[in-house]
Amino acid sequence: ISLSLELNNSGNLVKKTKNGVDGYYTWWDIKYNQGPYITDPKRTSRPVDASGKHIKYKGYDYYEIYTPEQLQALKKVLSGWLSKHNIPYKYDYYDLWPKESDVKAKNTKAFKKVPGIYTHNSTRNSGKWDVYPQKELIEMLKSIQT
Repeated sequence: ISLSLELNNSGNLVKKTKNGVDGYYTWWDIKYNQGPYITDPKRTSRPVDASGKHIKYKGYDYYEIYTPEQLQALKKVLSGWLSKHNIPYKYDYYDLWPKESDVKAKNTKAFKKVPGIYTHNSTRNSGKWDVYPQKELIEMLKSIQT
């Protein structure tokens, strides 16, 4: 069985000045925060490594946050699926965000079809590679271990 879901998010952001306007820009080069969050720095986040230190992830320093509401909904869905389908899950940073060389060599638990929770990062080294390692996402994933 394979279950999947998507978190809606702008993804990686680039902090730059364009046409004299400072800001964070999306991967499609549109200024982020054009709506109600225009002055809210809490809408951006920096990825972290396995020890919680800020890192550049996939070449980027900043990402749009996964909101508390998104993380709460994700926790509810994942916890339900783990329980309903009796899926064992033990959090491991490198299962969710493996080294690029392991993905290229297809040397991840996802490729080996070990039951658990995985991300696009677990099986893809180009194109779609979400989710990014956000501190609050990691805390939530640790909290639902079976």
